[in-house]
Amino acid sequence: MTVDHSNPTAPRRQVELHATGLVVPDANVVGGRRFVAFSEVDHLLLSSEYVLSFQVGYEIFSVRLNPQSPKNGAVLEKLVATLRAHSGAQATG
Repeated sequence: MTVDHSNPTAPRRQVELHATGLVVPDANVVGGRRFVAFSEVDHLLLSSEYVLSFQVGYEIFSVRLNPQSPKNGAVLEKLVATLRAHSGAQATG
């Protein structure tokens, strides 16, 4: 999945799904990548335009999904299931 951080000038990069969290692009940290534990995700939202957004504290990360991609669908299902298993995250959409 590609991510557009809330900063519109951020380069398009991949979001990586790991066993304990996500690695997301972040221009504010050295190396431009940041690990976000699933327990840090406060909210998850999927828009009708297939934009998946998740909130971490006061930051919002948005990922444009391809609804035709089976890989995007599988990753989305795994992400939602994992977040539901961890406390603090609420899936809406």
